[in-house]
Formats: sequence, C-alpha cells, structure tokens
Amino acid sequence: MVNFRSQFAYRGIILENIFNFIMRLVLMLLLWKSIYNHTEIIHGRSYEQMAQYILASSTISSFFIYPSIHFLSMDIRNGEIAYSLLKPIDFQTLFIVKDLGRTAAVAVTVIPIYTLMVLFLGAASDQGNILFAFVFTLLGILTCVSFDFVMGLICFWTENSWGITFVRQIAIQYLSGGFIPFEFLPDTISKLLRDWSPFSGIIYFPVQILTQNYPDSYILFRIVIQIFWCIIFLVIGRLLHNLASTKTVVNGG
Repeated sequence: MVNFRSQFAYRGIILENIFNFIMRLVLMLLLWKSIYNHTEIIHGRSYEQMAQYILASSTISSFFIYPSIHFLSMDIRNGEIAYSLLKPIDFQTLFIVKDLGRTAAVAVTVIPIYTLMVLFLGAASDQGNILFAFVFTLLGILTCVSFDFVMGLICFWTENSWGITFVRQIAIQYLSGGFIPFEFLPDTISKLLRDWSPFSGIIYFPVQILTQNYPDSYILFRIVIQIFWCIIFLVIGRLLHNLASTKTVVNGG
C-alpha cells in the first residue's frame, strides 16, 4: 500500500506513465494501420480486431515499465541491500509486494485512458470473458514480478543490470506477444511461444481471453499452466535468494 501511494506523491511519475502509454498506443495503431492499408484480413484478424489487441496489449505492457531490476542492482552495488536483508520481513516477499504496489498504481493510471480509447475508437469486444481475463492478468503480473526477482538476484554475481534488464525487456515485450500476436510468426515459433513459454501468459493470453471467444475449459487449463510457471519462478527466486544471502555474508556486506 505504501508503494502504491508513493507513485502518486510526484506528479511527474503519473505524467510520465500516461505519456509513455499514449505514445506507445498511438505509434502502434499508426503502424498497424499502415500495414492494413491494402488488405482487410491478415492471419484471420481484421484491423478492428488488431486495434482491440493493441489497446489491451499496450495497456498491460505499461504495467511492467518500472525498472525494479535496475534499482535492485544499485542497492547491491552501494551496499544498501544489506539493510533490506536484515529487516524482519522476508526479502522476496518484500520485493514482490513493492512491485505489486507499483504495478497497481500504474494500472489505476492507465486503465481509465484505455477505457476512453476503446469507446473513442469503437474497439470494444463482445466475444471475450472479462472475469477470466482479469484473473489471467493478475497471474501474468505475478509471473512478471517473480521473474523480475529472479533476474534481479543475478545482479549479485554480475554487479551490473544493463544486460539483464535488456534480456528482461525482450522476454516481457516480445516473447509475451506484447509487440506482435503469435499468429503472425512462423508456425513452429508461434506454437513454442504460445504453448510452452511462461511469458505468453503475461500479455498474449490475457489479451486473447479479453478479446476472443475461448471455451472455459481451455481458459482454466491455461490458468493452471500459468500458476505452475508462477510457482516455478517463486521457487527459483527462493533458491537464488538463499545463495545470494550466503554470498552477501561471505563478502562482508
């Protein structure tokens, strides 16, 4: 709750979130408008359906713009991480709760704009399942935050976050379907990213469930798969946390 409120303490943070979201949304819509300029259907999607996908994917993508890995790396380099590890609260839990608070603050900022854009463009979908899409979005957020914790802990060994942050951005923006739907990729790559990647549940499936019609049984199956990936990242994060704590003690701070 503290991190949620802190995001609204500075007007610049709110304006930056809004600006980044609107610019990404406008550029993506213009890009796909030009792609659909001489055709009506591409890979089974009309421009109206693509606009729905872009609106929803850009909104969810904006939830993950906070550079938590960078700040964790800074704490490791300057020694501030020692104070976090000494607190009477589990460090992994603290990191996840902080990130969830920041994500919630961004969501509160951009969702009203998303709603207005949907109404303005007439891009509302009557085929999706809002409840399941909401559940899947929450699981996607937890997956991303848990993944960020794993990547951030690697900075204990690399002591630099630039390369790790770059890898994270590729995973979240491109391997999750945030930039382009998987159907536009070659079949083998599309199937691999859609069915076997943990990142497809961060953006692609929440958007698809919101805008497309899927059987409830399939949605529940995908939810179970995403819960599995969340647990995997949490367990990996716990193991790395234990190793990192030992390394911190050995290094003397």
